[in-house]
Amino acid sequence: MKRRRGISSIYGFIMIFLLSMASVQTWSYAVSSMASVEGASAQQHQVQQMQSVERLTLSESSGNLTVSNTGQIPSTVQFLRLIGPNDSRTIPVDETLAVGSSLVEAVPLADTVQVVTSLGDVFTFSPPPDPGSSVWSGAMLSGGQDNAQVFQSPYDPSSFFVSYGPSVYSFSSGGLQQWSFDAGAGYVTDVLPISNGDVFVSTGYGLTSNSGDLFLLSAGGTVIQTYPVRYMQTPGGAPDNPAAPVTRGEDSSYVLYDGWFYSESGPFASLQSDDFPLAGSDAANFYFFSVSPVPDVDGSCQPPGNEYVLDSYAVSPFFGGGVKLNWQDYVYFGTCNRYPQQLVGSAVGGGVVASLLASPAYAASPGETYPAQDPYLVIVSTAGHTLYQGQAPDEGYSALATNGTDVYLALPQSGQVQVYSLTTDRFTTYSIGIQASRLVFDAGDLFAISGGAVKVFTSSMSPVKTIDLSPLSLASTKDSFLQEPALQAPSFLVLNATSYAALLVNATGYSSLVIGDY
Repeated sequence: MKRRRGISSIYGFIMIFLLSMASVQTWSYAVSSMASVEGASAQQHQVQQMQSVERLTLSESSGNLTVSNTGQIPSTVQFLRLIGPNDSRTIPVDETLAVGSSLVEAVPLADTVQVVTSLGDVFTFSPPPDPGSSVWSGAMLSGGQDNAQVFQSPYDPSSFFVSYGPSVYSFSSGGLQQWSFDAGAGYVTDVLPISNGDVFVSTGYGLTSNSGDLFLLSAGGTVIQTYPVRYMQTPGGAPDNPAAPVTRGEDSSYVLYDGWFYSESGPFASLQSDDFPLAGSDAANFYFFSVSPVPDVDGSCQPPGNEYVLDSYAVSPFFGGGVKLNWQDYVYFGTCNRYPQQLVGSAVGGGVVASLLASPAYAASPGETYPAQDPYLVIVSTAGHTLYQGQAPDEGYSALATNGTDVYLALPQSGQVQVYSLTTDRFTTYSIGIQASRLVFDAGDLFAISGGAVKVFTSSMSPVKTIDLSPLSLASTKDSFLQEPALQAPSFLVLNATSYAALLVNATGYSSLVIGDY
């Protein structure tokens, strides 16, 4: 019994010793852990202090992101995170920026970019939304030809106009409505401002009659005078050539409507233009064209072929107060075709008039056919000298634009823009990723316009930006259900070097005017 109690005492002592040692070790671990926590807390506080004085400023231009250290300590850019509409990716950088220094990285234009530093700070750059704001909306009228349109004043970039059925609304470039005018009937066919601030508005009825009105409005939208006019003309040429809208255009002081030149004082002079249509105008001149088929001689085509004539006219209060012919320029196509070439499009800018003419196949009889040819490009200086003439390389062009040095041709079916350079005398083709049916060169950039987007390029075709014209927020609703989220048929204006206006119309008849930055 005594021996058992001794063993029990020894066992108890051992257990007490082990428990004591465990307590000491636990206490030691606790003290060590507490020190680690305090150290981590101090380190975290130090990191937070450094984060509070770390500052990176982000800016983007032409697809290049500039990261500038505007903080108080050097920063290490660990990586970039690019966040697109449907995916994201990470790009390692690991570059240290001293205070006041910067680095430049190429990034996709439409992506949101996150810059992550070694301190864990995240700096974000998001591209501005497109469109920027909606400033006007309304239900499009029925009838097909009375849909809303936008018009611009070449002489007052601070304002533009929206037509809507028989009405016209004047807006500032910032989106404020200045005045409105209602013709009362028909629909607006054109808005033609001149440099003194007056605005000519033409209306027509089209489907019901060949009558219309030409209104002269003051700069404030008040009616000064009304002139009865016709809406359609009947041009000559082939028997199946349908009637076309009358010729309309303007320079800085006069408006051309159906062969008559109008100023703020009323009709000033006339020029018969049914068979002599307008190719374009600038601030001082009107450019008319005609195409004449050259008849065969003894069944043989004569070397010159069909004739294209471009005439420059100026309206002059001098020389008897009429229309003065400045010059005529003659171009020959080198082939005969009894069906005259048709103008696909023309553009005036940079001191040149560029014209693109189609040469379709034509059969006068089963034994007399004329094969189709590629469209013919003619470039004439505004001084009356032919700078280029020749067949374009492809078919299917829809529009053209020019800056005076290059001519840009739209090939919407292939998603391309073709550029002819007067400097190198060469055509170059660029894939642009959208089916642009209209081109505008303005403010030093080329705007390729499709039904859902506008792509902006420099004159050398370097991409600048993509403007999305299909925002869900601008779709119309009916019975609380979203209708046609992809808006169609945009009318697009370049307001100035930084902003645009677009009128978007969807299939349910809902129109929205938006102003955005590019």
